[in-house]
Amino acid sequence: MNSADSRVRGFVPRQNIVGCPLFNYWSFVTQEDSDNHAGALQTIAWGCHILLHFFSDTRWARTFKPIR
Repeated sequence: MNSADSRVRGFVPRQNIVGCPLFNYWSFVTQEDSDNHAGALQTIAWGCHILLHFFSDTRWARTFKPIR
């Protein structure tokens, strides 16, 4: 839950990529600042948000779809 992906760090250099993705196992709608959890309370609040909005904010059209 406390990761920084390409939205924060930019693209990964091609020489650092090993293998290829097979499918997207879960896609969830997030806000721009959702990866900026400064403390334990914000992390717990984010976890509760995921639990409460799991079905409504999951991108079902992308879930378990193969990546081309």
